[in-house]
Amino acid sequence: MKKSCLLLSVMLAMFLSFQQTSFAQNPEADLAQKVEDCDFTDPEAIFELATWAIKSKNKKVRREGRKYLKEVIELDEDHEGARGLLGYVLVGDKWLTKKKAKAAKKAQMKIVMKERGYVPHKGGWIKKTRKRDWNRKWEKDEDGVWHSYEDVMRAKGLALYKGQWLRIGDEDRKRMEYHRKNTGEDILITSTPHFVIHTSIPIKYVKKYSDLSEEVYDWYMKTFNIPEARAKNFFGQRAHIWTFETTQQFQDWITAYSETYKFTKKDKEHFRERPGGRLDPNRRLMTIVREQPEEIDNGLLHQVGVLLQIFNTRGREPEWMSEGFGHLVEELFSDVKFGRVNMSTNAKYANSGGIADKEYNTKDGRPQTKGLVKAGDDIPIDQLSKKDLNTLDKDNLAQGFSITEWMYHHNRDKYIRVIDELKKSKAQDRPGAAHDGITKGFGMKIGDFEKAWRKYVKKKYR
Repeated sequence: MKKSCLLLSVMLAMFLSFQQTSFAQNPEADLAQKVEDCDFTDPEAIFELATWAIKSKNKKVRREGRKYLKEVIELDEDHEGARGLLGYVLVGDKWLTKKKAKAAKKAQMKIVMKERGYVPHKGGWIKKTRKRDWNRKWEKDEDGVWHSYEDVMRAKGLALYKGQWLRIGDEDRKRMEYHRKNTGEDILITSTPHFVIHTSIPIKYVKKYSDLSEEVYDWYMKTFNIPEARAKNFFGQRAHIWTFETTQQFQDWITAYSETYKFTKKDKEHFRERPGGRLDPNRRLMTIVREQPEEIDNGLLHQVGVLLQIFNTRGREPEWMSEGFGHLVEELFSDVKFGRVNMSTNAKYANSGGIADKEYNTKDGRPQTKGLVKAGDDIPIDQLSKKDLNTLDKDNLAQGFSITEWMYHHNRDKYIRVIDELKKSKAQDRPGAAHDGITKGFGMKIGDFEKAWRKYVKKKYR
């Protein structure tokens, strides 16, 4: 008896649950209720009802929804929402079905194109007078109008120069004329979004180095999480890059452009001390002297890398950190091969009276550092940070590169924090800021940081 009562109770509960579920899932009943509540004098109220109905899984409810859309149009014939859901397209001042709209647009386009002097050609429109010039390089715009390859390139802001399409703006042309007037020489000046390149090297290298500079810039901004607003303010304007084939050209340029760049007597001395070129962040200026155009690669990469690092740290990094980063950029981006070793760098700092021996090659960075650490000849980082560019020797440069590449390849998040903390530091000098950046960025004492780096060198370097 108890079992029978229990079974009856379960069946009754299931029946009631089924009845409630059925009612709750009855879209036709819901529609009837919404129709009863709707104000059929208000097109927006009807539209709300219609949009609910056409989303239903129930065919009958969806069918009713379309009827209500038509009622919306009867009250407001230009109701954009209802017209759109019913498949109408506005052509001029008329609402047409998609099929009729397509035909109407085609007829309308034919009239407009004829008035403009265009004729049908290869699925698009072309000026009758240019029909014979068409070739496969031509491109159609969104209206189906054919444009020559030359027109497309010019529309992109490019100009044809000695067979190559380059970005040469009005300001660039003025600079080219200024240079011709003051030196008697012709050079090419072309601007990228963030650099202005002045050079007399073959065009193919200009294109290569323009693209390479922007590639490094984009990589840096993305890798080091630079906010877009700050990235757009790259030193306030474009940086200038000058390349020279001989030291004499470089020295003549210093004289010719002394007023343009406001060079002081001390600036001129520094230029003459470093005949291979120089980076002047305050003037957003890079100079590179190389006999062969293909040898510009590493010098350009190095200086762009250093400039970007200075931009990010607001100039608070010690010299080893910016130089180390410049060498890292060389290693990451250079494809220069001089036959014997890939990544053989031209970023050398010798031939400068009274300046430390800097005959350093990026390709030698790892084995050189391995030898230093093995012999115990590396110096504490706080001491390294006190050295300026004139007193950094080749061993210091190797050590700086090694620390930089270790942070970049194996502790990148911490490396980014190092830079952030370095900028926040209240230290009055670069060494102090670097100490704060490293200890806070890595969350450890400077001695422990050095031990971790040395361990990496001993284990990984060959």
